[in-house]
Amino acid sequence: MAALFGCGYPADARSALCFHPGDEENTVVFAEARFARSQPQFLHLQGAKAIPDGGMKPDHVNFKTGPCLFGARAVRVFDEAGGQLDVLSPRKNSLSHRLTRVWADPELSLYEYEAVLRQTRAIADVASATPPDALLTVTIDIPRVQYYLYLLDAFRRQLASPGLLLEWFDLVDLRHDRLVDFFRDRLHAELKEVARDDVTVRASDGLDALASPIRADVARNAVPRLEALLDDLAATGDAAWTLLLDTQPPRDMAALGTASYLVEALRTAVVHEGNGTDLGIHVEDYREWKILDRAERVLDGIRSAGYQTSPGIMLGMYPLERIINSSPARRPAELYYLDPGRRAVDERGREVDLFDAVGALYA
Repeated sequence: MAALFGCGYPADARSALCFHPGDEENTVVFAEARFARSQPQFLHLQGAKAIPDGGMKPDHVNFKTGPCLFGARAVRVFDEAGGQLDVLSPRKNSLSHRLTRVWADPELSLYEYEAVLRQTRAIADVASATPPDALLTVTIDIPRVQYYLYLLDAFRRQLASPGLLLEWFDLVDLRHDRLVDFFRDRLHAELKEVARDDVTVRASDGLDALASPIRADVARNAVPRLEALLDDLAATGDAAWTLLLDTQPPRDMAALGTASYLVEALRTAVVHEGNGTDLGIHVEDYREWKILDRAERVLDGIRSAGYQTSPGIMLGMYPLERIINSSPARRPAELYYLDPGRRAVDERGREVDLFDAVGALYA
């Protein structure tokens, strides 16, 4: 990373933490990196395979960042038999009963709180090491309409009413806006601490263009059609969406949600504002490396198709959590799927507020 910036930070501390995240078999290495601030980062890096001799010295550094919404304890979808739909899981439990109620905790989850503190601190550290004349942009890419799609299959199967879906959409919108505001406030505070208050901060558009069409379809008890939604995206004239729709158009609703993350990844290195060299840095949870991998393959397709564009470099930077969650099998488990809640008890039997613990870890 220091070679990309053409400077001395981050400095290699010659130590690392290695572990098996989730159910992966491979050991993942998080190398210790020291920035200007005293507390080091443990980072796993991917991408940026061809570094120019003498460093890249980018004109624009475009960060893409942001956690997901909710967390395992923070949202519930109930059915008429008293069961629950595991709505956040990529492998949702089978649905055989009609959904009757949705609920969301008004407080942020431990996952959301920890992810915001970790990612904003990592961005500020990297921003402090970038060339002072580089233009810095941070895109807060927190999903919104992507979560609308989670219940569309139940709606299509007539196992969820229009009213329930509209209530779900409202809960998602509320959570998205709150998390974006928290992320932005925390990011500005971190950037101020490293004297980089010259950074442009924006929230991604994501699938916002589809919010009204999806809501309108559901309100009249009609199932949204993928083809119509893709036409709506094409009609925006957005350059990044145009590239993706030309090269890898989504084939189903699940792929549509993923496509929005790819678009923001491409925007960091492909869609230029003015002249100069772009470096896209994706500061996210480790499990999001697959987005970078797919974006790199889209870039390969763009290059081979002869598009009149000069893609920059994309770098995935995944900061390690400083609070490690353990499953009952004593393996690292994502806070998103296995949330222990906000309160814990230490070995002396005293109650601990985990938000306070996380705050101290990232102070």
